[in-house]
Amino acid sequence: MPFQTVVWAIFYWFLMPGIILAVFWFSIAIVSRTRDPELKTSATAGFWAGMVILVIFALSQLNRVRPAFRLGELADLSPLLVGAGCLASFAFLWGVKHLMPTRLVGLITLVVAATSSVALYGYFFMEGLRGAVVSLAPGAVLGALLHLVFFPGSIRGIYGRAKKPEKT
Repeated sequence: MPFQTVVWAIFYWFLMPGIILAVFWFSIAIVSRTRDPELKTSATAGFWAGMVILVIFALSQLNRVRPAFRLGELADLSPLLVGAGCLASFAFLWGVKHLMPTRLVGLITLVVAATSSVALYGYFFMEGLRGAVVSLAPGAVLGALLHLVFFPGSIRGIYGRAKKPEKT
């Protein structure tokens, strides 16, 4: 098996879906870490609304489904889309930090769940979207990581305060 084929398989079948699933997991983590009962209801409803958006999108695009990957064929990476994904996720995380304590947490989970699940569906089943997903997903993760580089304490704002160690 040629080396290029192995790299292609790792990239297309593990790394890209893993990146998208990590973003999807973020929406689940938001729901699970929300403590206030009203905000938790909002976050849960937002998550499930995101899943409904996936179903609506998938049903509306059934005639465009083309799941075949051609072995060794890589989608073109668009620097513009990588940059757009990076900027969007950087700004989105900044907004998340400030909106988590409000009822807009449901809107946050809706956006994260819907975009990540639609991206995963489009990646596997819609050849026309694959190139955009290949560019946007790593850009989005890069933007999130850069946000943490510049604002490392913001993760506490998203996931709640870190517990202080007990005095012994």
